[in-house]
Amino acid sequence: MMKTEMVFGGNLEIEDLTTGNRPRVKLLEPFPFWVSHKGHEKTLTIPRGFMSDCATTPWILWRIAPPFGPWNRAVVVHDFLCDHGKGSARVLDWPDPLSSVDAAEWFEAGLVACNLPRWRVAGMFHAVQWFGPHWKG
Repeated sequence: MMKTEMVFGGNLEIEDLTTGNRPRVKLLEPFPFWVSHKGHEKTLTIPRGFMSDCATTPWILWRIAPPFGPWNRAVVVHDFLCDHGKGSARVLDWPDPLSSVDAAEWFEAGLVACNLPRWRVAGMFHAVQWFGPHWKG
């Protein structure tokens, strides 16, 4: 099986719209990234104005897993895929349908691209697999 890889093309320019314990950010600029997945590779862009709820960790766990951190670039990509679900491939002009399993693999590749420790990548990846949205491609 081919490993999914991701490279981010720039800084994540966001406006923090967080209120209380509901994290929310808005992209101020388009956010480009390159992904290689299942034999395809392409540079894609999350559009300006996209809203993300960051790492959707329950507020009680924020001390050990805060919603903001060096993983935000991977989170924005994953949130975009989740927001568009079955239609994410069409929106991104990706050649094959994308499932929630694919979105989790992209998330994991993004976390690796953020240079996070292996234990954090594994923890966040499994949290998305177990508790994130699920759909078939």
